[in-house]
Amino acid sequence: PLNIRELSKQNKIKVIMNKTFYELKNLKKLDLRFNSIVILEEEGLKGLINLNELDLSENRIKILVNRSFSDLNNLIKLNLSLNLIVTIEEDGFFGLENLNELNLYNNQLKFIHKNFLNRLKSLKSINLQSNSIKIIEEECFMFNENLKTLILTGNLIKTIGKNAFYGTSIQISHTFKNLKLEYLEECAFCGIQTNQIILNLDSNFFSYLKNIFFKDLLNITILSINKNKINFIEDA
Repeated sequence: PLNIRELSKQNKIKVIMNKTFYELKNLKKLDLRFNSIVILEEEGLKGLINLNELDLSENRIKILVNRSFSDLNNLIKLNLSLNLIVTIEEDGFFGLENLNELNLYNNQLKFIHKNFLNRLKSLKSINLQSNSIKIIEEECFMFNENLKTLILTGNLIKTIGKNAFYGTSIQISHTFKNLKLEYLEECAFCGIQTNQIILNLDSNFFSYLKNIFFKDLLNITILSINKNKINFIEDA
């Protein structure tokens, strides 16, 4: 195999064809920013078994098909920001068991499905800022036990499902500020493994607060609910 360790391509690439980089077994970093990539074929990155960092930001990718990254078992950092991603198929992140950092900033995602996150066992940071996400579904991040950083600002999130963050260690001080939140399901924040929880719900659309919204938040030290539309708070 060719002994290239870093490859940068800022051209006008539109499609990554099957096995394009197959001979680059020693490649550690691949920079494909500022291209016009629309399609990443199922085996387009096949052979990059030692790749640690992949940058596909500022392209035109709309769909992540199943097994797009299936050979990238050693990938640690994946940047998909500033694309047009609407859909991530269920096995879109198959093979990324060692991924630590995922950047999906400024795409067009409308929901986050737990099925495409549950393979990312080592994930520590995910940036979902400036998408069009409207709901965090039940048990969404439950399988991401190493998750510490979650960025959701700039979305349209109205509700958070039960046990959405169970077992994670996310720092939630500013995660839920300035969204469109109207309702939290019972146990929305249950099971967060953080010693001191600072929960900032400022600048949302809550009209009332119920006890179930904060169930199991035994370690909460500060709760901020400024700039909402609250006219009713349930008694204990």
